[in-house]
Amino acid sequence: APDESMPAAVAGPSGGAPQGTTRAADAETRAAGLPAPPSDDTKAVAGGVKVALLAPLSGEHAALGEGLRRAAQMALFDIADERFVLRFYDTMGRPDGARRAAARAVEDGARLILGPLFLESVRAASPVAREAAVGVIAFSNDRAAAGPGTFLIGHLPGGQIDRVVSFAVSKGIRRFAALVPDNRFGARIIGALRAAARANRAAVARVATYRADGKSIDAAVRALASYGRPGGIDFEAVLIPSAGDAIQSILARLPYYGVPAGRVRVLGLSTWQELGMAREPSLRGAWYPSVGSARQAGFRQRFEMLYGYRPGALAVLAYDAAAVAATLARRAGAAGLGARALTHPAGFAGMSGLFRFRADGLSERAYAISEIGPQGVRIVGEARRGFGMEGGPKPAT
Repeated sequence: APDESMPAAVAGPSGGAPQGTTRAADAETRAAGLPAPPSDDTKAVAGGVKVALLAPLSGEHAALGEGLRRAAQMALFDIADERFVLRFYDTMGRPDGARRAAARAVEDGARLILGPLFLESVRAASPVAREAAVGVIAFSNDRAAAGPGTFLIGHLPGGQIDRVVSFAVSKGIRRFAALVPDNRFGARIIGALRAAARANRAAVARVATYRADGKSIDAAVRALASYGRPGGIDFEAVLIPSAGDAIQSILARLPYYGVPAGRVRVLGLSTWQELGMAREPSLRGAWYPSVGSARQAGFRQRFEMLYGYRPGALAVLAYDAAAVAATLARRAGAAGLGARALTHPAGFAGMSGLFRFRADGLSERAYAISEIGPQGVRIVGEARRGFGMEGGPKPAT
């Protein structure tokens, strides 16, 4: 049951300084039917367990940062006790802003940092936190941001690809292809696919890339399909991590170049779940890893009810990060926010599904496999229910 007490929020100026509950937020909170935060800074902070959230609260990505802030506050209302203090620091969406925000958070006594979001911002903030022995739960999904003491809560492509490939192999598929953008993201996808294929004793038969602006998609699909060459198609499934206009253009060309939908299974990533790809007729029969969680759907509905708009895909990560911090702090205070508790092998049951952090900073998640059909999406592969235990109590959000 939700805790009845409101965790502390501390007001402050902008520009890397902590930003707490403003008058507008107070009105927003009352309108949502939530208790008002304490108004006395001294009382709010005294004896509290301090955690910082770093997000772009101004500049180009301010709307995204505001969604992260609101989602984190939801977790506090649900879970935190009166000792828990969450302060918000503006990174302005820039590495230098993230570095200053991390330094200010450490100076203010934060024992854990949530965020930042972008790869370069995480790289800028992490050394500051590491020097002060403060952990970081970053919202990035780029494994290059991970490291000792910096944990990634984002959905990493590698884990998703391993899940969908292992499921496909269990259904008799052994030869894979990939059609990806010719950029760093595409290179990560190709590397993850090759690793997953090796781990599952399968093969990557063919890879094709296209320019990130989409202008070379036709040539890429033609090359992937070996159009006009003897032997024809030599793969049984094709991984297409893109969405939106890019995937529509790809799917329109596959049958034209001799890759019939009924013969080759299309595979995707969990981003399809957020982008409503189930409505794309040409994706019928496609598989993709998904959270498959009614809890995440409930989070979205509640967020929209409270704030009047649908949350972005990353908001649920801010909820879960704040929930992890609040749960561990309730159990053991500031001492419970260290790497040992964060990397507990049982992991955490969040709104975004079951996940756990590894010592190297990467995360593992329990994905279901969804299939797009004529009547919508159905689960064809259940997510694992737990990671197992190696002794000790099980943390849960």
